[in-house]
Amino acid sequence: MVEYVIYADVPERNQHVRDFISRSGGEYLGCVDRNPAKWDSDKKMYAPSFIAKHPRAKIVITSFDIERIAQYIRQQGWMNEILVYPYWRMPFFVDAEHEPRSWGEANRERLLQIYDKRDSCNLAYIEELVRQRVEEFAPIRLQDVWDYLPYERYFVDDALISREDDVTFVDCGAYDGDTIADFQRNFGKRLKKVYAFEPNPQTYSSLQQNLRSMGLCDLSETFCCGVSDQPGSVRFTQNKTMSFIDPNGTIEIAIRTLDDCVGEVTGSLYIKMDIEGFEIPALRGAARLIEKYHPYMAICTYHKWDDYIEIPETIKAIRDDYEFYLRGGMHSICHAVPR
Repeated sequence: MVEYVIYADVPERNQHVRDFISRSGGEYLGCVDRNPAKWDSDKKMYAPSFIAKHPRAKIVITSFDIERIAQYIRQQGWMNEILVYPYWRMPFFVDAEHEPRSWGEANRERLLQIYDKRDSCNLAYIEELVRQRVEEFAPIRLQDVWDYLPYERYFVDDALISREDDVTFVDCGAYDGDTIADFQRNFGKRLKKVYAFEPNPQTYSSLQQNLRSMGLCDLSETFCCGVSDQPGSVRFTQNKTMSFIDPNGTIEIAIRTLDDCVGEVTGSLYIKMDIEGFEIPALRGAARLIEKYHPYMAICTYHKWDDYIEIPETIKAIRDDYEFYLRGGMHSICHAVPR
């Protein structure tokens, strides 16, 4: 009988794993977490050292922080096989009109027409989408994840993005500047201009502080607003882990278009969007920039099923000289690469 230990207390995902263990005839030994407040033998919650007592058990990581946890397990000298909960297979906001079991299968040919079939990562992502079946959920080997789901989300490899030109970076959904910091590490002094959009007032304050710490204030223009295809306002909801557009939300934010906000562009233009399902209207509001500057774009697709198709088609409707690649690991991203 195969023994399993779950790493990280994430109730909904952990239940999927426990259901899989039950279906496959395995034995669930317990869940480990580094937070001592959660340890309770009656609930089978243990310290990570529990793994050392079960060297034959397979470890299933259900946290987002796959790389850090896997590294920690190996640093302890534990050689257990590591599996991963593949939550990137399910968009955060599943459209009610689409049955997750059938979406990928029904759209496989369209996906193969959009994304470059010569690229092995594209093919692997598409096959993942085809296999999305919640009731047939099974964790996958960590090595299989790294083989085709690169950990870096926005800076994937030199074959897709040039690191030689000066660059202007537009960050939609800038959060606290974490991606800008990554961009600065990747491009160094070639980073000439930053436009950062973050609608959450509290996070926006952190963004400004972090830009000062990075020494980028003189290069940056920041906007406490969302982006769309026309100016106005929307409501959104905020919880502990994310914020998202919600007609019934308690927080009202201003929205603007990229075409209205982005002025000077030095060197190549790179546009990143992770704006909770609002990516398509935001792209339409950047039509002038896309037409004029032919930017490299990294646009999140994981919020809605149809975004895997509609995001590249929206870009092609503005300019048809792009190639498309899926990257981003657990949070899939459409990379639009200028031809």
